[in-house]
Amino acid sequence: MAKEKVSGDVTSKATVTPPRSAGMLPLHDTIANMVTSMHSSNVESTMCDGKWLMRDRVILTLDEEAILKEACARGAAIYDRAGIKLPDRFPVVKV
Repeated sequence: MAKEKVSGDVTSKATVTPPRSAGMLPLHDTIANMVTSMHSSNVESTMCDGKWLMRDRVILTLDEEAILKEACARGAAIYDRAGIKLPDRFPVVKV
């Protein structure tokens, strides 16, 4: 089965291929489904101006691991500055 593609005109810089996942089916109206049913988990790859930003769910333009590590450190610093100490409620592996 050919994939249905939605784009503007010939000069469009984006082509969207609707994902085939349970949350997107049945696919009667592509645009309506994309607006009402699509989630970020449906996005596999993104390209802008001919450059891949994310491909097969791997971000290519940023150091995702470093960003997540810094976000955790900043979150912990906010708790420290606020004097908030939450008890360990579950056995959690900290990153």
